[in-house]
Amino acid sequence: MWKKSIEVVIASLLLSTAVVTGAAQAVDSRQARATAPLVRVVAKGYSIKTYQFGATDADFGLALRNTSAHLSAVGVAVTVTFLTTDGAWLRNSFLLDGIPPGRTFYLSGTSSGNPKPRAMRVSVHVERTTQAHVVLPVIAAPTITRGALPEARVDVTDPYSAGRMLGFAPDGTLYFVYFGAGGHILGGDQVSFSQYPFPPSGSHEKYTTGKPLPAGTLHVQASADLCDNGLGLVPNCPVYG
Repeated sequence: MWKKSIEVVIASLLLSTAVVTGAAQAVDSRQARATAPLVRVVAKGYSIKTYQFGATDADFGLALRNTSAHLSAVGVAVTVTFLTTDGAWLRNSFLLDGIPPGRTFYLSGTSSGNPKPRAMRVSVHVERTTQAHVVLPVIAAPTITRGALPEARVDVTDPYSAGRMLGFAPDGTLYFVYFGAGGHILGGDQVSFSQYPFPPSGSHEKYTTGKPLPAGTLHVQASADLCDNGLGLVPNCPVYG
């Protein structure tokens, strides 16, 4: 089941005024580091799926890296925009719980409506940072089941105490991202946790992609966003401790 994303429109205006007295001063290296993006898009890609009668979808995948070694990114808003050959803009937006320090989050989606993309753009905005570590569901390396309809399977473990994941799982989404030769992203898939009975705390469950893998898929990565209910961040979500 594909989870409908909610479009998040984020506009910001940054006005900074600097007053320098005396001799010119060198820019503090800490200031320079602060202006660098906390979450970077380290890989992106898509593929076009054609259905009967010529209808098409663009399946896309992203790898988002938290570049900080100490800060968690909380409320990561991601907008994927396709510029089509006829000049239209197709947007898909996501609001992720967070990304722990030094970790990569794999995000995927589908742009429908017979897209004929000629460019893919990604924007990322982090709502806030915290020194407290965001704790995401534990995901083992996905395995690929080969056959007439290849699919990916992944083992997800609930890391929270007192079975706290169980109550939030219906809002959560598991994202699969498909990689081909040279690390090129071929697309991805989403699976809602609500499709499966999630196990008690400390145990695990296997999840399978909702549709066959694209041709040329060599390996798969996956990430879980637990508390996206489509309305914004959930304050008592267990990922925040």
